[in-house]
Amino acid sequence: MSRTTSAPSSKNQTQLVQITEQNIHTIINTPRVTANQRATEEHLVDIGTNFSGRTYFDLLTVLLFGLIGIGTVTFLRLKKKKSLAYLLFFTIFYVYIVKVLDYTLFQFQSLILLNYFMPDLILNGLTAGKSLNLIPLITLTPQDLKTSLLNILLLIPFGFGLPFITDFRMKKIVVMGALFSIGIELLQLITGFLAKITFRIADINDVIFNTVGVAIGYILFVGFMRIYRHVSDHWQIAANPILRYIAERPQIDR
Repeated sequence: MSRTTSAPSSKNQTQLVQITEQNIHTIINTPRVTANQRATEEHLVDIGTNFSGRTYFDLLTVLLFGLIGIGTVTFLRLKKKKSLAYLLFFTIFYVYIVKVLDYTLFQFQSLILLNYFMPDLILNGLTAGKSLNLIPLITLTPQDLKTSLLNILLLIPFGFGLPFITDFRMKKIVVMGALFSIGIELLQLITGFLAKITFRIADINDVIFNTVGVAIGYILFVGFMRIYRHVSDHWQIAANPILRYIAERPQIDR
């Protein structure tokens, strides 16, 4: 018995063409989607690795300076027989110094060190040749006003706090503050040259404004001490070691 096969209708032909086009489109785009997903996954892994590396570095920094601080306080208490009031002010000043170093060095320049352990880390900073300015004040622009004010504010606590743990007067306090600022700028410069990239500019203007901040801080200390002694004349400070320690600072004559 013979069986005849009828030609497909135009509707069936159209459906067949649509199905074929969809299959071809799926075959073409599937590798592309997979590649994009793979690139996205690799990028997320890199971000996670970078974040993890930076977190470990931050924890290591906190641990290191924490141990240094504890060791120094222990040495001052046991060997130098410093009072608890002195150790309190020393600890406050030490934490402040660490925060200054964190702001000026660790937060950004530490990425340079991190790059040695993570070569694939992409850093977008300044080239080492553009990281130094030795021309004072002349190169300042109105846009630098905020940075200059921040540099002054940054070291005001230095000039205010150092007299509480030393017998230094204004000249030595200002010199110490200037040397501290120069040390920070030199570290910024050296780390930038070693890595051929930097996130901070070693700028003579920073040293100038930092030193101004130290001087202002010491002036505020003198004003505070005069007011404190005037007000505390009627207080019973002998029984309180902290109040007595403040009143006995030798920088201000009675």
